[in-house]
Amino acid sequence: MSLPFLIRTRCCHVVLLLALVCGGAVRAGEDIYLFSYFKSSKGIHLAASEDGLQFKALNDGNPIMMPADWEGGDLTRDPSIVYHDGLFHMVWGIAHSGSSFGYATSVDLVTWSEPLRVFPFGEVTPSALWAPEITWDPLREELVVVFSWGHIPHVTRSKDGRQWSKGEKFFDMGFVCIDGFLVLHETASGPEWIMIHKDERNVEHGGKNLSVARISGDFSGSWTRDPQPIVGPGTAVNAHTMTEGPSMINRNGEWWLYWDSPQAHMIGLATSTDLVNWVDRTGDLVVPDR
Repeated sequence: MSLPFLIRTRCCHVVLLLALVCGGAVRAGEDIYLFSYFKSSKGIHLAASEDGLQFKALNDGNPIMMPADWEGGDLTRDPSIVYHDGLFHMVWGIAHSGSSFGYATSVDLVTWSEPLRVFPFGEVTPSALWAPEITWDPLREELVVVFSWGHIPHVTRSKDGRQWSKGEKFFDMGFVCIDGFLVLHETASGPEWIMIHKDERNVEHGGKNLSVARISGDFSGSWTRDPQPIVGPGTAVNAHTMTEGPSMINRNGEWWLYWDSPQAHMIGLATSTDLVNWVDRTGDLVVPDR
């Protein structure tokens, strides 16, 4: 699942689509938060918000895109969208197990390109490739997709969305991690990537929670991982249930972290100014049913 990402409305189709949900008050240049999600694994849905808290389903709650007719890959799980240079780029998981994910683009969130089935390792024996997350790397000027493979985050990159690099190991701390979500952070010493990720170890071994890892903006050097988890078991926020599926944005200098707690059947939200101390805002969050 990919939770809210921020767009600044630029094209008339997007403004019209969002105005239908937000009371007709949306104008070009305003910030809108979009929440991409799935319900039945057979269709990708969108919800929109003007404040990052109150989300309403778009398209009367109907999917904005249905799954492709691919053998062994006809699901639409964990959709992730990035907006760059007037185009929405979307990836999603296409099966409970396999070796590929889906990719498509749109200028208006209504009409989508013919889906492309991406095989980061070629058509190898199916394993478990899931939860692809897409972002734009402004330094290398390319799309980056982080996905889970063998309980370790891997990465593939593309300049044009058609040709993708061979998948390679991206983040390995010596134990199982999944659900890596990247955000580029401008610091006084230069840009760095923040990756929120799920520690997949059992609770008794310090896992089933979310943590922060960091690396330089050009991905040189090694990852460093903050010593304490931030949300989920072992923390002060959502301490009693498994936490996964993170997405994070920086809003006016404050980090907004959204996550999924499937065992508790809820979506959560916490905010922070320093990526260390977090305030639980889940009680303020409203998202569509299911």
